[in-house]
Amino acid sequence: MPGLFTQATPHMPGTPTLELTGVSVRYDNTPALEEVSLRVERGEQVAVVGPNGAGKSTLFNVITGILRPTRGSVRIYGSGPHGHICVGYVPQRNRIDWRFPVNVRDVVMMGRVGRIGLLRRPGRNDWAAVEAALAQVGMADFATRQIGELSGGQQQRVFLARALAQEAELLLLDEPLSGLDTPSQEAILAILDNLRRNGITLLIATHDLNQAAAQFHRMLLLNRRVIAYGAPEQVLTPENLRRAYGGQLHIIHTAHGDIAVTDSCCGGGEPPVAQLLGVERAPAPLAQYSRSHTMLDWLIEPLSYGFMWRGLLASVMVGVICSVLGTYVILQGMAFFGDALAHTILPGVVLAYLLGWPLAVGALIFGILSALGIGALSQRGE
Repeated sequence: MPGLFTQATPHMPGTPTLELTGVSVRYDNTPALEEVSLRVERGEQVAVVGPNGAGKSTLFNVITGILRPTRGSVRIYGSGPHGHICVGYVPQRNRIDWRFPVNVRDVVMMGRVGRIGLLRRPGRNDWAAVEAALAQVGMADFATRQIGELSGGQQQRVFLARALAQEAELLLLDEPLSGLDTPSQEAILAILDNLRRNGITLLIATHDLNQAAAQFHRMLLLNRRVIAYGAPEQVLTPENLRRAYGGQLHIIHTAHGDIAVTDSCCGGGEPPVAQLLGVERAPAPLAQYSRSHTMLDWLIEPLSYGFMWRGLLASVMVGVICSVLGTYVILQGMAFFGDALAHTILPGVVLAYLLGWPLAVGALIFGILSALGIGALSQRGE
């Protein structure tokens, strides 16, 4: 059962897993997505393909609620993207700091946070879900290994295990096969095939058109706009590929058939789109940012992310509550009492953590006991 302040968004019956209607995203007046509309039914698995800078990562950020679209709507099981603990996201490997000192078991446990809730520690069922997820992806023997010590394929399997422990029903994978050798790719694809049999809806971004056509029954060809969406034979037509890749696509005729080769760096004598879009580019030097961003941009830009709004709201609430309580304590001449109470609450939090209780319960019990004790001592002194 989710803990304090955690409430999963309910699923509306009869609705698709994912539905986007006229979604557009712009970075500094540069379009990243334009009028993207698509519908993904429950259990479908879709390969998202397109050139670099086509907006694949931006699309995933919009679906997960990390990024708010400039225009349009996103519906997951009939409601907005926020509050869904059923959505799992595996980002690109180069966006993760693998030096972070955390082991494999703890990484997978992060997938349970939405179900555990705030101010609660993992219970027996949570750890059982973690062990089962690791076993399913063949990583149980690496549970205590530091995440940065693993190979690229093993790291991807750990993040898939995190999504399994999360009990994700919609899973987004951003280029999970990129940079992996053939055995590692085959291991990941085997896991994805197992997810297909379990009815999990999957969107996977990839650059390998042949692999996407062979492994997935539906494809989304994207280049800021939806070029084509449907079965591979309907999507991978010469006309659609020319519209998506332009001069970046070259057809080589061989005795065994035609091979499509894409130059995903740049094409047509123009800089790659990735150099123009904020999310899909490498960090620019600080001097470049200072020339193109005003101080107002620096203040407003973080507010385009939903989690920043939630963090700001939480900070304001904590500040208001603490200021009111602090003023009351001082006006009532209870400053020493408040100081003593604050110090006695900490052991309650520690004890609750060790016993597996909600931390707020431990703090409340010790706070009440401390207040009663201080009151009794005050009356005896009088």
